[in-house]
This record gives sequence, structure tokens and C-alpha cells, in this order.
Amino acid sequence: MAKFFASRHVDDKVVAMPDSLLYAANVYKRDVELFYMGVIDGSDPYGDIIKAGPVKNFTSAPTVVPDVKRRSLTKLEWTKEFFNTTSEPKGHGFNLVSKDKPVDFGCYSFMPKSNIPIKIICLDNTQREDDNDPSIHGRGFLDEDRWNWLKKELADGTKNDQLMIITWHIPIGVMPYKEYNNDKDTYMDWYENTRGGTIENAVTLKGLIDELHSHPNFLMWRQDIDT
Repeated sequence: MAKFFASRHVDDKVVAMPDSLLYAANVYKRDVELFYMGVIDGSDPYGDIIKAGPVKNFTSAPTVVPDVKRRSLTKLEWTKEFFNTTSEPKGHGFNLVSKDKPVDFGCYSFMPKSNIPIKIICLDNTQREDDNDPSIHGRGFLDEDRWNWLKKELADGTKNDQLMIITWHIPIGVMPYKEYNNDKDTYMDWYENTRGGTIENAVTLKGLIDELHSHPNFLMWRQDIDT
């Protein structure tokens, strides 16, 4: 698999992968239905995804320009790219990360309208890339720093009589732990500290939901694939 991924990173063919959201272990299989992952159309101002879909729908693999320098980005590298742009605002939200935090802390809040008491809390609830967990990193996770930040943002919003909306990437209460899913692991549930990573989740799913419910002016959480 490592050789397969390495070659597809740099060669001229769009990578084909199984549906790992249905059953996460599929990511290691090649004898299941495969889907071309597609690429972003750089000529389109909206960045539409093209060259994607079930392999069976293509007569041959879709291609791109090969590039030996193509590689996955670290979280820090990915975040910094939002500042390398001619569009506004530079940073696209990450410019609002507190100055006492590294830019890849990834959490920030803002009020869309200064005269309307609505506060948007953008929360990075993804697993840390340095947690040494051997599985794919699709689970909900808050380290101590992000958990403390979230509690303070909620407390400040409550104190200031602001209606609050949280937007984050990993949904909560959607994918069950494999014990309650016929032992099929989706890798997208809330991270439990029994999994073997070296960095613990600072809060259980119940603890997180209890905290949210303790703020009556908290309106909703919203999954956002771009958060």
C-alpha cells in the first residue's frame, strides 16, 4: 500500500480508493469497489472537483500532470498556504487565531455583524498528527489546549449574552464506536483514550455534550468540511 500511495502521489493518474466512510478497514483493501478521488479544477474560480467517481464509470484512469514534488502537507504547511493568496482576507480565518497560539492551532471566533450578538466559534476538533495513533485520523478529538479554549469561548459568549454557533470538521454523535456497530470501525467516532495514542483526548463525548448543553444561548454545532 505504501508503494501504491507513493506512486499515485507523483505520477499522472488520479488515485483510486475504496469507500472508507462506509467501513474504515476498506482503506487497506483492493478487492472492493474503488472510486477516483478527483482533483480540484484550478481553472474554475469555485475550485470544482473533477475527475472523480466510481472506477467502473471510467474507460481509463483520469490523468493529471505528473509532479515528483507532489506530497501531502503537514497541518502547519496547509494552514500557512491560506496566507499565501491574493484573495481577502489573507489567512481566511486563520488570521484570527490568537497571537499567543501557533497559526496551526486552527481555532478562532468572530462576530459576523458587530451590531448583532451572534458569535461564530471555529473549532479544530481533528486528531493531532503527532499522537502516534496507527489508524487513519478521522476521529473527533480535543487536546487540553483546544478544550480549554472552547470552554473559555463558550463562557465568554454566555457572559456577553451572545448567541453561539460552533463550526467544526468532525461530526459528533454520528458514527458509533465499533462496539455498538457490529464491530465495524468507521474511524469517525469520538476518540477514546483506550485506542493507544500517546496524546489523550481531553474530554469524552458525553463531557463535551454536557458542556454545550450548559450554555442556553448556544444555538447549534455545524459540520464544515473546510473548517
